[in-house]
Amino acid sequence: MNIKSKSLVVFSAVLLFFCGIVSAAQQPTRVLIYSGANNHKWSETTPAIKKILTDAAISVDVIDKPADVTAKLLSKYDVIVSNWNNFRDKSLVWSDETRKAYLNFISKGGGHVMVHAGGSSFYDWPEYHKIVASWGKGTNHSRKHEFPVTIEIPDHPICRGLKPFKTKDELWRNTKFPASGKILMTGFSSKKSGGKDNKEPILTVSNYDSGRCVNFMLGHDAATMTNPGFKTVLVRSVLWAADKKQSDNLQWKKTDKSIALKNNGKTVWQFNYGKETSKPFFHPVALLDGTVLTEDRPADHPWHHALWFTWKYINGVNFWEENRKTGESNGKTDWSNVKVTTQSDNSAKITMNLTYSHKDQKPILSEKRTMVVSPADENGVYYIDWTSKFTACSETDVKLDRTPIPGDPGGKGWGGYAGLSVRLNGKGEKWEVTTEKEPIKFDSGTFRGKANSMEFSGVFSGKPAGIAILDHPKNLNAPTPWYAIAGKPMKYFSPAVICYKPHTIPSGKTLELKYRVIIHPKKWNPENLKSQIKKYKAASKQPK
Repeated sequence: MNIKSKSLVVFSAVLLFFCGIVSAAQQPTRVLIYSGANNHKWSETTPAIKKILTDAAISVDVIDKPADVTAKLLSKYDVIVSNWNNFRDKSLVWSDETRKAYLNFISKGGGHVMVHAGGSSFYDWPEYHKIVASWGKGTNHSRKHEFPVTIEIPDHPICRGLKPFKTKDELWRNTKFPASGKILMTGFSSKKSGGKDNKEPILTVSNYDSGRCVNFMLGHDAATMTNPGFKTVLVRSVLWAADKKQSDNLQWKKTDKSIALKNNGKTVWQFNYGKETSKPFFHPVALLDGTVLTEDRPADHPWHHALWFTWKYINGVNFWEENRKTGESNGKTDWSNVKVTTQSDNSAKITMNLTYSHKDQKPILSEKRTMVVSPADENGVYYIDWTSKFTACSETDVKLDRTPIPGDPGGKGWGGYAGLSVRLNGKGEKWEVTTEKEPIKFDSGTFRGKANSMEFSGVFSGKPAGIAILDHPKNLNAPTPWYAIAGKPMKYFSPAVICYKPHTIPSGKTLELKYRVIIHPKKWNPENLKSQIKKYKAASKQPK
């Protein structure tokens, strides 16, 4: 028996969105890859499969002689990933004991994922083909070519949030699948490629007693496995087969005052817009398991509202601080026309109109706000794309200002804040702050500086996690000035766009600001932020 070394590494940041995740409290999914024989280049594809899975924090062993597998060995794993067949070597047989161990493992709840031709074996063993897809009468495949992949059941946990993609691969035709299977994805088999202008199944799921089985027909060679769609589907398939995801427990809770995403009754995030609040805001903002990362109305600054947007001064009137007794600011913020659209993939879009006015006067500034909340990916990471369009709606210009900073006339040590802001949960510990340039060193607990991003992380209930904000490259004063505080008990940061100087919006003109707020498990470093900035820039270039 030749079992290769087990490895466990951090989640890959390059995979696509996925709402099914492994809770931070769970052990990593344990996979045994069957390898060592295949009528394809298994010596290249098995390492590729292993890397994709280990990059997603899945623990992987490889066995090159599946005939040696015992029930005791299989008891260590959650999922078998088959990249093995005896299609061209009928001397590769399994003993009755090995067959029994294999079937018992799956029937009692073990997962099974077949990749491409990893099931073309044992045609005289009917029970085996209740688990895996196989070569049957009329089965054939095209030459390797590019074709589109279509999502057929978008609400399935493997598919949620996944967009159609193209791949260059072999496309199997007339494949024999387990009778109880559901077709989740198909590939278009064109007449040009030798097909009949029809759809062929490329991802099916089924059950074998209590076991979850996946047949994934893509992956002819290592090159095809570099496709981002392939990587994502493989990881999702393994997690689904292992029953390690929590996506089936995610549900929406809507009221006339808020919209929230719940997971097993715990709030993942909630947006609050009831008229009894002084400003609309997100709270709580949490991990998928409900670990809360934000704080609303802390005793030291009750006008801090977790994740929110407020200007400090608009034409000289304070919209930031609130009266501790009444909860009202000198400047008045109103909102209307709140529209919330939720999707089955657990994403949401929120739009609303806001106005800013001096009390008992007409609005001087209007805002069209759009917030798009993504589903969580396979790492438990999700983000909020925040867009605000501010228009000077009076006959006069609108001056946006802040408390002066040190060096300005009347400058204060706490000056400079205004705009999108985050107040983190004061119960956290082991705080760290970084930009994409370098970790932050605080001067008397306060930081000001320009960067494209900032990450504020800590340990919450024993779990490392953080919130990052990315500045859009076309924003005013980009890269934005940042304002951050790491005092006791205050943990706060903001892309304080007017930190260094005020900004005037001429009458009738508009200022647009865009940010991406990312909520994630684990702590991030500058390299993580650089990767996220690259993704954000790429997404910003996509047509709407």
